[in-house]
Amino acid sequence: MRMKSAAVCVLLAAFAACSRPKSVHYRSPFNDYVATVPWGWNVYTDAQGNDFSETRFTGPFDGDFLFGLPSFSVKWYRNYRTHVLRDGGAELYADADDYIRQTLSQVYDYRYGEDKAVFLMGPDKDSSGQYRILAKPSDIPSKTHAESGLPLKMFIIYSPVRVPNNIRWGVDLGPDGKPYNRRMHAYAVITMPGGFYVLSYPATKRSFDHDLEAFIDLVMTFHPLTDGPGGPRILIHRAD
Repeated sequence: MRMKSAAVCVLLAAFAACSRPKSVHYRSPFNDYVATVPWGWNVYTDAQGNDFSETRFTGPFDGDFLFGLPSFSVKWYRNYRTHVLRDGGAELYADADDYIRQTLSQVYDYRYGEDKAVFLMGPDKDSSGQYRILAKPSDIPSKTHAESGLPLKMFIIYSPVRVPNNIRWGVDLGPDGKPYNRRMHAYAVITMPGGFYVLSYPATKRSFDHDLEAFIDLVMTFHPLTDGPGGPRILIHRAD
């Protein structure tokens, strides 16, 4: 009996040693940051010189996400530099706050003071377990990123949008009986000397909690090495 128990213990120990890790250490191909990301997710990168870069992490199929595809994104923007989009458009931001204002308005149709079904929320919950609704973008709390000591703003935006009838995954029917993507996207914007990083988690209301913990881990372990791709090395002062 003892030999059999010992054999079982050895087998379990071997299985544990060979089991898949929950997350892995990731280093940007531009050598500008390191972070912890989910194990086994696919990685895609894009860049425009040293003024813009994006690394996108995509996970395994989950039907509660739009198109069944969970993902995180890490983008770098240099202040006052134009980034040309794939559709021929362009984007330019003065700083992190300008990015937040433009994104809320242009991507999510957020209009301060209007009675609409678009809600801006902070990262913290109230006593009832609901995310706190913010009255206006300037109410987004400014914190110190613990890993880097740099300014950090985190927020969540809920903004349902109509989608084509043929989209199957990650959609819900609205009061009008038509399919909607109930977007619930989380953002973490980290200000750097010459620009800013945008870490985002584009989920739906149904899928938001699925990979939220992994996204928070990405944000909390995000460690800038340089002031953006090709930028000078920076001295990090971790917050206590």
